[in-house]
Amino acid sequence: MKTDDICSFQPPLRVFSTDSSSLILLQRVSLSIVGYRLLVTAQVLKEILTGASQEEAATITSSVELFYLPADKIKEGGLSPTDAGVIRLYYAAGAEAVLSDDGRILRRCLKQGIPHYCCLSLLSLMVGDHLLPFRDAEEYFRRLIQVGRYSAAVIQKAEELLRRANMCSE
Repeated sequence: MKTDDICSFQPPLRVFSTDSSSLILLQRVSLSIVGYRLLVTAQVLKEILTGASQEEAATITSSVELFYLPADKIKEGGLSPTDAGVIRLYYAAGAEAVLSDDGRILRRCLKQGIPHYCCLSLLSLMVGDHLLPFRDAEEYFRRLIQVGRYSAAVIQKAEELLRRANMCSE
């Protein structure tokens, strides 16, 4: 094996079924997700584009991939049809995980054994995959806490994940 092969780390292409809450938070802190595929349903895209300026709409649509699922009006266990679509998309697209900052969606993921991330925990993944320097991740972490609604337990767990990711990526 050549030295160039060892030094040219290529992060895995991760695929997420994504809801509007996370996309809105990422936009509010101006964090562009490069290196991951963020899949959304038409319902999620419609939800996030409602009321968005042309500039915001262009930013959002350039950062996501639309995945068509048949419309489903059925509510699943307290989830709206749009939120239930995020879970359905995870299965239909063979996504690696769900990206959401909606507690109901995250609880459903936990109940069904679906890997999941909120924006705070996504930062640790990005650091570990060498897509975001640790110092930048710390700044985004602070900004996300200001604009998001995170419990103390979620913040503590995400801080721990971020510290571990930094130790592993050095």
